[in-house]
This record gives sequence, C-alpha cells and structure tokens, in this order.
Amino acid sequence: MTTGAYMKSLLKSLKRMIIPEDIRYRFRIYKHNLNCYIGKNRTGVPITFVSKIDGVYVLEVNDERRALPSIRLNWCHYTNGMTYYSNAIAAKYGADDLYHVEKGDQVVDIGANVGEYTLHCLNKGAQVLSVEADNLIINSLKQNTHGTDAEIVNCAIWKENTTLEFFSCVDEYDSSTIEPESFSHKVTMKAVTLDSLVETKEIKSIKVIKCDAEGAEPEVLAGATKTLQRTQFVSFDCGPERQGKSTFETCSQILVEAGFTVLTEYAPKKHVLVARNNKF
Repeated sequence: MTTGAYMKSLLKSLKRMIIPEDIRYRFRIYKHNLNCYIGKNRTGVPITFVSKIDGVYVLEVNDERRALPSIRLNWCHYTNGMTYYSNAIAAKYGADDLYHVEKGDQVVDIGANVGEYTLHCLNKGAQVLSVEADNLIINSLKQNTHGTDAEIVNCAIWKENTTLEFFSCVDEYDSSTIEPESFSHKVTMKAVTLDSLVETKEIKSIKVIKCDAEGAEPEVLAGATKTLQRTQFVSFDCGPERQGKSTFETCSQILVEAGFTVLTEYAPKKHVLVARNNKF
C-alpha cells in the first residue's frame, strides 16, 4: 500500500470512529438532495430524513414514507422514489413479465425485509402474507404495511417445525438461518414449515410465492410440498448466499419434481428462479 493510500484509509477509519454512523449517512442524504436542487443529479429526487425512534429510521420521498432498520445502505435505494424502487424489486422477481399479480390474488412473501415486494403486490390489489424472521426488521415491516391487507408473521420458514439459530446481519441484507460470512448477532427463534403456516392461515390457493431466504431456499421448499400444489408461480432469489454457493440448481430440481416448469436461467447477475406450476 502506498503512503497516500494508507493515509486515505487511516483518515476514513478515523472519520468512522469520530462521527456516528447515522450522522455520516444523514450527511450523504443532504449531499444527494443538494445535487438534486442544483441539477447535478437530473434523475434523482430529494429524500427527507423524518425521524429515528427506537432504532427505526423514517425517510420520506414525495409524500411516501419508509421505516427502515438502517440507513447505511437503504437510503440510496430511494433516490428515484419509493414506488420506483418497490417496482424495481418486483421486476427483479419477474412480476409484470413472467406473471401478473392482480386484484384478489393471494401472495406469500418470505423474507419480506421492509416490505418492498409486499407493497408492490398490495398496490395491485393482492392480499399478502408477509413473513420476516429478523426481529430488527419486523417493526419496520409492520410500520410500512400498517393499514393495508398485509398479514405480518415474525418467524423463520424451514423444512420442519422447530427452533433454530438465526443470524442477523441487517446492514448487509444477509440475515439467515444459514450462517453467513459475517453477522451482528444470533438468536434462537421459532421456525415453521410453509405447509404448516399456510394450513394455519387457511389459504386455499396462492398466485405466487416470493422467497429470499439468503441461502435457505432448499429448506423452504422441503417444507412446502403441499403448498406448492396450490401455488401457480414461485419466484426465489437463489444467489450465492449459502457459504458462497447458489441454490438455483437444487431448487430447480425440487420444483421440476413437484410439477413446475422453470422459466428463468441462472446468470452471474441474475439469480432469481421463477417457475410455473404445470397444473395451472
């Protein structure tokens, strides 16, 4: 490392030690807003920092609000607007292309995080069962879906009904029942199969199951054999989050054996597996 690079790294480390994290990221929001006002950022929209209460940050863009467990990475998602971002998340999972969510449809959102996919489906008129395991995220999800037709469930989805260790990593979006490379803390929590959850909620048919289980997708499917038979589409993020390996092939095999046709192919930057039930 050169002297210049070393000094730059040292100054960055000192800044992190001296200036609290939320202040640093608030400053980045203010800088973004200034660029919007002076025309340097021609496509972005200003973001308002509303509050921080009990560890939940609230941002506002064009009269839309989001409650967030962290602004370290989250704030920059909304530089083009909140609806824009929720639509982009839905598009990543094949919505409005490989399948269409319509009024009255039942959607199951596993690994809902703060609710972007859930909110997109709610805007289409769907009913959503929104599942999030991370206790640091669940309050944000509840605030973002308050007053809607979303039903929020705080548990992990697994291959059996049990208790297991859950690894929380809110800032890096890596919270999972599969131990990631790094995490902030771990807790023991309730886990249920999707079959038992759907039966408890008396759900008869499902338009789409969206799942981001951060590497635990095969376990989710292993506990969903009955549920899959009443589901038209599944859309799973099968990125390399299982100790660096993708779950795409494993999940594809499970789904094909369950009577589904896989509609997408795995690519380095396209990890989402979308499949259609051949019965529908």
